[in-house]
Amino acid sequence: MLALLRSAMGSRRISQALAELIIITALIFPSLRAAIPEATRVAMLVTLIAVTIAVFAVQYEEAKWFGVLPLSLGGFFAAVTASLTWTATPSATLHGIAGTLSFVVMGLYLALLRDAVQVVRAIGNASRVVLAASAGLEVVNGAILPEPITLFGNAGSLIDGGPATGIMGSPEGLAFACLLALISWWVEWRGHMAPHENLAAWVALSLGLLSLTGLLMAGGALAVLIAVLVITSRLRRLDPRARLVGQSLVSIGVGATIAVGLSAPTSWFAGGATSRRDTLWDAVRDLGESRLTLGWGWVGIWPTDDATYPYSYLAVVSPTGGVRSAESSYLDVQLQLGIAGLILLLIALGLAFMRGWLVASARRSAVHHWPVLTIALLAWWSLTSSIMTSELGVLLLVAAAMSAARNRSWRKLISAPRKAPKVR
Repeated sequence: MLALLRSAMGSRRISQALAELIIITALIFPSLRAAIPEATRVAMLVTLIAVTIAVFAVQYEEAKWFGVLPLSLGGFFAAVTASLTWTATPSATLHGIAGTLSFVVMGLYLALLRDAVQVVRAIGNASRVVLAASAGLEVVNGAILPEPITLFGNAGSLIDGGPATGIMGSPEGLAFACLLALISWWVEWRGHMAPHENLAAWVALSLGLLSLTGLLMAGGALAVLIAVLVITSRLRRLDPRARLVGQSLVSIGVGATIAVGLSAPTSWFAGGATSRRDTLWDAVRDLGESRLTLGWGWVGIWPTDDATYPYSYLAVVSPTGGVRSAESSYLDVQLQLGIAGLILLLIALGLAFMRGWLVASARRSAVHHWPVLTIALLAWWSLTSSIMTSELGVLLLVAAAMSAARNRSWRKLISAPRKAPKVR
């Protein structure tokens, strides 16, 4: 029996099915948080983690560790864990760390035991399930049933033109899922991993749902992804010397854009909710300044109880009330881990983007674009969403950063055997 179980855990079908289940769980976890009791949710997560660890243990010898674990990313999650020593909310921090590290483990599974092609296929297949279910729920709630099914927070507003939420619990969650799906399906199309006519139908569905969310940030994200794709594709066609000049010019441009973005008024990125976000962000900044260096301690998604300060205070200050995040990953990380944590996150994000960019602009295969496009999407979406403090953001950050490091690790370059010079 044990041998049979071990054989099943080591099969490729089980590995890929587990990868798809992990991604589906991460995608819909925010809506599960509102739809099912916490005890049931924790039991689901514990079971998934146990299966992941069991499969990892059986296939341990296939994992390639060296040069794949970015030290910058490890430093950020070390700060997340260490915040338990200085937190103002020990129980909430312990809960938040446990939830975050659970998805770090699942991200490690994707990065170490699944190659980039398998990860892209898993995301593509998981996105088909999630977006098909979302479209179906929107049609049923908005055009068929007299009263909408509100289990996943869907309001059934399809007839009124949206905003659509599907099974994701919010327009922001659905829009991000659509954009993530478009990245994966583009790689599948370029890599001839699926019939083009099928992909065209899925892309049309994704773009339709994306438009129904009514989010300006979604259009901006799509423009950013197209720009990254076009520039890296153009750079790849240049000879190495010209490519180096092009990389330098692009780096200057990206740096200038980031500087302008960081110094811009918050209303630039308010996404149609200027006053609400301005009020919340001002309150978050004020609280962050009171614990500027190390922050209030990591909690991930904010707790909902009335006794957990400062999150209970922020829920009252926000015009909408009951907020679960700062609606900006950068402000949220600064609040929870201080300037030190924010710097660690920016370093990890910047190095991951740089590695992914260099690989995508030098290698022909479309799958090498997946890490840089995913990191670019996370970085842009984090301006008005705390995606990188949530389950899906943590999973994608780990998987994409490690995928980029697999192809561009300085430790591999140092340890690579050097050819002896030719003796004339």
